Amino acid sequence: MPTAANYLGSVSKAKALEAVKGATGIDSTKAMAGMKKPEAIAYCASRLEGLRWLPVPLRARAANPVSVKDEESDD
Repeated sequence: MPTAANYLGSVSKAKALEAVKGATGIDSTKAMAGMKKPEAIAYCASRLEGLRWLPVPLRARAANPVSVKDEESDD
């Protein structure tokens, strides 16, 4: 889970905001207006708490399924 300590604190406010929007579908730009980074990170962490969201680099890739045609060509 992304937290202020392990992810949100190491990215820009814009990336943290992007994380909240990606996880919740809610644009929190207005809510974060005027916040300093520590406040913004705490805000984003609270919005992501309990969700199963991961940053793109940490997401598992889907396996590439092998089609029947590919298997037949392995003579």
